[in-house]
Amino acid sequence: MKTVKLITLLALTTAISACVFHVGGKGKTANVKLTETLQLDASVLSELVIDAGAGSLTIIGSDTTTITVEANITTDENKSYVLTLEKMGNKAKLIASQDSFGNWYGSSPYTDLTVTVPQNLALDIDDGSGDIRISRVNNSVSVDDGSGSMTISNINGALNIEDGSGSISLNDINGNINLDDGSGEVTIENTNGDINIEDGSGEVTVLNTSGKVSIDDGSGDITIKGAGGLKIIEAGSGGLKVSSITGEMDIDF
Repeated sequence: MKTVKLITLLALTTAISACVFHVGGKGKTANVKLTETLQLDASVLSELVIDAGAGSLTIIGSDTTTITVEANITTDENKSYVLTLEKMGNKAKLIASQDSFGNWYGSSPYTDLTVTVPQNLALDIDDGSGDIRISRVNNSVSVDDGSGSMTISNINGALNIEDGSGSISLNDINGNINLDDGSGEVTIENTNGDINIEDGSGEVTVLNTSGKVSIDDGSGDITIKGAGGLKIIEAGSGGLKVSSITGEMDIDF
């Protein structure tokens, strides 16, 4: 009887080990580095739509009629990435994605993008992860970002941001700002236009704006210095410093 039990236990252990080995599979390594350049005539286009996955994204407005994309790609030996720039009606669409599912040893795949655009082109960006830098755009900018820091400056147009996590720095914005932020420090400076902020956690600082500021905050210190008006819908937890408000103030703790 003992011999039968021992044989059964050994068989069961062998079966389980085989299953674990099968589920684990073979890991992949993103150790292949490539560079690509894409260009598209944008002389009759009004907007650039960007769908980007992991990797940094830098967008610079320039006195040009061409969209130019410089991509630094880190991928696996199968080169399982997508990089396209196409015209769709009166818009251009840039897609940069990688097959990042599965087991990775070391670095996972990503694509770093530097995009030069005509200054008058509107931007609609859906980004997964990685730092974002945008500057010198004379039109509206919309960003839906998962994670990573964000620096936006010299924008002449409305700015709409929905952000998961990461620090945000906005400077020299001539237009209304709507910001829905999950977590991370927010700094807004030298703007003309109303500012609406819905913030989960992290310090919020607004300096030198001519417009009205509205804030609904979960947690973190709030500093407002120089604004055309101020409304604190909810301050949550954290300190509040307010000065040089020229218009109406409505503060609800």
